Amino acid sequence: MCVNGWFQQRCPLAYLGCTFSQKRFRPSSQEASVIFTEDLGCFQLRPTIPPVGSPYNSSGGPTLSLLPYEVLCHIASFLDSLSLSQLALVSRLTRQVCSSLLPVRGMVTLRWQRTSGPQGRVSWKAEQKVWHFSTAFSPVDNWCFRDVPSMSEHLRVCSYYERDSRLEQVKLPPLEQK
Repeated sequence: MCVNGWFQQRCPLAYLGCTFSQKRFRPSSQEASVIFTEDLGCFQLRPTIPPVGSPYNSSGGPTLSLLPYEVLCHIASFLDSLSLSQLALVSRLTRQVCSSLLPVRGMVTLRWQRTSGPQGRVSWKAEQKVWHFSTAFSPVDNWCFRDVPSMSEHLRVCSYYERDSRLEQVKLPPLEQK
C-alpha cells in the first residue's frame, strides 16, 4: 500500500473518466516493467526490450516444438519460476519439459479439504500434494525512475481538464492588523 502512485501514476482526473496512466518505477538492472497478471493473481516483470527473434516461422506455426527435447530442457533451465509456470501451459511438449524441472525448481503445496467429524466437529485434512512453480519473480535489488514526462505535460492536453480562465480582478478580503 505504501507504493501507491510509484509504479503507476494515473491522471488526477481519473475520477472523471480519464484513462491516462504512466509507469514510473522500473528495475534499474533491466529494462522491464511490473505488471499484474489477473489469471495467476500475481505481479511479474515484463521485459520492455523486444525479443531478438520471433518464435514463429513464416507459416505462422511455432518453431519451438521442432527443437529436440534436450535442447528445450536446457533452454527452460534458464527461466525463472513464473516463466516456467507459463511455459507449461503452451503445449504438451513444453509441459513435459517443465515437469522434468519440477523436482529441482518446483515446490509442493498441500491442498486442504474441510471435513465434518462426529458430533459436527469441523477439521481440515490434507487432500493431496500438488507440484507447481512459484509465481514469484526474481528479486530486484535496485529500482529507478523511468524517463517519462511529468503528469503536468499530460494535463496540458487532457480532454477532462476544464480550464477556467478569468480576466477580471478578484477582490481579496482585507487582512487584519494586530
